Amino acid sequence: MMLLLLAACSGGSEKDSGASEACASGPATTLNGPWFTDVTASALEADLTYGFGRPTVVDLDADGFDDIVATRAHDGTHGEDPFAKLVLRNQGDGTFVDWTAESGLADARLGLLVFGDLDEDGDPDLFGGTISGVGVDQAGIWWNEGGRLTHDPATGYAVEQIACGDLTCTEVQITASFLDLDEDGDLDLYTGAWFWSDAETDTRYNPPPRDKLWENLGDGTFDERTGRLGDQSHPLSETSDSFGRAAMGVAPGDYDNDGDLDLFVANYGAGRPVGPAPDEPTCEPPRYWDQDLFWRNDEAWQFANVADEAGVAATVRGPEAIQEEEPLVIGAECGLDPAVTYPGPIGGNGFTPEFADFDNDGDLDLIVGQIAHADYVQSDRTLLFVNRGDGTFSEESLERGLSWREDEKHPSWVDIDHDGRLDLAITGFRDEDVNWLAVYHQDESGQFTFLGPDETGLDDHHQEGLVWVDYDNDGDLDAYVAEDAENAKLYRNDAANVNNWLAVRLVGGRPADGTGARIEVDGPTGTQLREITSGNGHYNPQVTKTAYFGLGGDTCASDVRVRWADGEVTSLGETAGGQIVLVER
Repeated sequence: MMLLLLAACSGGSEKDSGASEACASGPATTLNGPWFTDVTASALEADLTYGFGRPTVVDLDADGFDDIVATRAHDGTHGEDPFAKLVLRNQGDGTFVDWTAESGLADARLGLLVFGDLDEDGDPDLFGGTISGVGVDQAGIWWNEGGRLTHDPATGYAVEQIACGDLTCTEVQITASFLDLDEDGDLDLYTGAWFWSDAETDTRYNPPPRDKLWENLGDGTFDERTGRLGDQSHPLSETSDSFGRAAMGVAPGDYDNDGDLDLFVANYGAGRPVGPAPDEPTCEPPRYWDQDLFWRNDEAWQFANVADEAGVAATVRGPEAIQEEEPLVIGAECGLDPAVTYPGPIGGNGFTPEFADFDNDGDLDLIVGQIAHADYVQSDRTLLFVNRGDGTFSEESLERGLSWREDEKHPSWVDIDHDGRLDLAITGFRDEDVNWLAVYHQDESGQFTFLGPDETGLDDHHQEGLVWVDYDNDGDLDAYVAEDAENAKLYRNDAANVNNWLAVRLVGGRPADGTGARIEVDGPTGTQLREITSGNGHYNPQVTKTAYFGLGGDTCASDVRVRWADGEVTSLGETAGGQIVLVER
């Protein structure tokens, strides 16, 4: 094991390992004034178009500085290329340059981008997914050599296509994740499918394709293992398991603390009723197959959908706090005796989910962003599932102080002010008058307080995407906000400057990019943990692989532990803050 401590803003200068100064304790401080400053003009090239609403964070050229890769979030109806890409290379001096041509992605006809080190050479490779019948020949694995990506058609990956009358329909891959599902040290692939697309219509609302599982064979090829997932239908559905649910976002995380990554899948239209109106009886059961999936990883390629028993399949809490809906009874009018009673349909249109231990109790909690429509008052609000530690979750969005807003696609966990407690930032999409980029600050009691644009300095509305990147290498996470079809902004984080911090980056091990590893830091708010993942969310706004921790007024962490993906634990002991710690396996 090799340990380096890098001073922030140093460009990677080596320092002595361990605590570099006498450790002291003190209270956390809160910044008075706006928490963020708009630095778009100074950090981004002025002549670029930044209307790329699906950004992700990845160190594409493996130089130690996170870059931003983005693709379009709209369909080309305004004359733009819906498949255009934007690659911003972080130069390590607080500025980004356009790297699109050099990246190899300038002409990629892909709608989904997910990164992970598949060949263990130290740089992130790419899975590219289709969002229409365009680009099928480019879908699959792209290998990274020095920051340039090249498609490989011989990896064994194939897009599913079916006949739709006289047309050919293509599965729409809307989310994906790399994770080591068989504990052999390399990254396998999970893809979540939306509906079908063809040359004439965006989607066909017939039963969606199944989510797919692809095994990395370790020789540069993949083999489909979808059958290992078993039944993707809902227990109450009278439909076959030969089709799946309308996936929108994935979240990998070891929720049961058994050492392997499990996978939550947010689906669209979770239990939306097909009827009936009070005076229009129906003989059709509700659509239950779209409820969320929660794949518990039981090793040896065995996965169980535990969404119902864990309490995360969906909820019955809408914007008007309606707790239940009248059950649907199908009886004699449909020729049934006895009648069949279905529970009241549960609303929910899940987008980005993300695991994190926000209450510092040693297990992962879950946030799920939702589009919840005001005209359907049973539809879910953004959901906050608190892990009880026994395999089940309690939904506590109201109790913890989260507001209802109509469209919240992308929630993200981040300790903005480095006080040792994770905060929430959530995009708002539909209503430009009220849907500001929401920031919820977590206090000592575990409650969240909404901060408006006057307090945060984030004066954006109608956001398409949000990612966090330490663009200036000062040890805190800054906000890159894709606003709409024309604009994006970069905001420097100033709130964290008043407190101390520690960051940890893993090098080596298997998987080579640290996916599946867990990092724990003992500090003033107890034990904080972060997990390293490769692919999460709706259209995959991936998070950085550097783990950031707030120390409040303390200058050191009393211990830093790394639990590698294979279960081995590395303990660093007392470690000074203000450093980026590189732990090499």
